[in-house]
Amino acid sequence: EMAISKHTKKEVVLKYNLCMTKLQAGNCQLQKLTRNIQRTVEDVEEALQGLKESQTTVEEILIEKNQGNKVNIPTSTLQDFLKHCKANIASAESHLDDEKKRAEEAGAERKIRQLAAEAAMKEEALKKAILDEEKTKKQEERDQKADAKMRQVDQLRQGWEQEQDSKQAAKEKKTKKGSGAGSD
Repeated sequence: EMAISKHTKKEVVLKYNLCMTKLQAGNCQLQKLTRNIQRTVEDVEEALQGLKESQTTVEEILIEKNQGNKVNIPTSTLQDFLKHCKANIASAESHLDDEKKRAEEAGAERKIRQLAAEAAMKEEALKKAILDEEKTKKQEERDQKADAKMRQVDQLRQGWEQEQDSKQAAKEKKTKKGSGAGSD
């Protein structure tokens, strides 16, 4: 295309060869699916664009030839090209629709997988939070039981100390009575 655009003479054969190349390239893109080769919507759009450009160019060449200008390509060859090109354009448009549907389905599937992954992450976080809450509750229960035991121990100790104090007081009373009875 760059060579044709920079060339001053009308290179009809070169233009036709470029169109044939675009037709072959478009054909290859359309056959990728049957050969289990991945292709994208952009690939098919590019092939379709090349086919339409080629059709327009060859139609212009055919018009020039029909007007009596000298063109070194037989009319039958140009007409065959246009027939094949139109068939490929129709096929490419159909393939483009199919490829767009596949792309939409793949996008929806990716979205579903993403949502499932997010849901799994949230579920995992929820499970972790529940486990943490259960651990906290168990720790609180242990702490409460320990506090209750400590209060019980404190009560027993206080009871023991009171008992000791009362025994000590009773001893002291006996000792006072005993020492006070001897002095009377």
